[in-house]
Amino acid sequence: MENKQDFVITKKGTLTKYNGPGGDVTIPEGVTKIGERAFYWCTSLQSVTIPEGVTEIEGGAFYGCERLTSVTIPAGVTEIEKETFSYCKNLTSVTIPAGVTKIGERAFHCCTSLQSVTIPESVTEIGNSAFSGCTGLTSVTIPEGITTIHKSVFENSCPAIIAPHIPIDDFAPKNKPGACAGFAKAYLDGAELDEEIKAGYLKYIKGQKKKLYPTAIKNEELLRLMAPHIPVAGFDAAHKPGACAGFAKAYLDGAELDEE
Repeated sequence: MENKQDFVITKKGTLTKYNGPGGDVTIPEGVTKIGERAFYWCTSLQSVTIPEGVTEIEGGAFYGCERLTSVTIPAGVTEIEKETFSYCKNLTSVTIPAGVTKIGERAFHCCTSLQSVTIPESVTEIGNSAFSGCTGLTSVTIPEGITTIHKSVFENSCPAIIAPHIPIDDFAPKNKPGACAGFAKAYLDGAELDEEIKAGYLKYIKGQKKKLYPTAIKNEELLRLMAPHIPVAGFDAAHKPGACAGFAKAYLDGAELDEE
């Protein structure tokens, strides 16, 4: 049971400061807001249970909580403010509720252990550098309400950006490899795609083989999609099976292939 003396809580229900020993922390019932930098650099915090009554988590609330591994954000929260989870280096998973409409600047900056994120359909805005420096991030699903992604959102991160509703030409150059990897996954999974947007991706992938290859060797779906356009001799031994699988799909689908 938590010692209430570990928390500084205002009469209006705002948790302004945590002074406890860390570990597994349960925020008391009655708290409705977690104030700015309430757990700032609380490096001993490992897990936190946030009551459903919390509707606001202010910027930097968990900044630098390096040992925090997972967090579930209550359904009443509508915005993940700037730097809320920056430098939570051991954060591997986060549950973003359906009511969230905005992910603020640097919200998950340098969460280097974060592997995948599904952003709910309610989100319409992702701030600059929101997932920058998330070097372990492998995939992010972008909702259809997001139509543009700033070049800094995934800076120094290389995830597959699953957003096949956004044309490839609308991505910044540094995000195009990730967008192609995300498109490849959606395409091979049989997702319903806009024909014009699909044609744009396929044309870009065919014409940018050399640029996309470093991403493709880390992403099986993109490798399979590129395979028909690269001679099998161009793949190393480890990637030839995937390349052959991709070629087989293209061949059976009746794709136009180089005779040689």
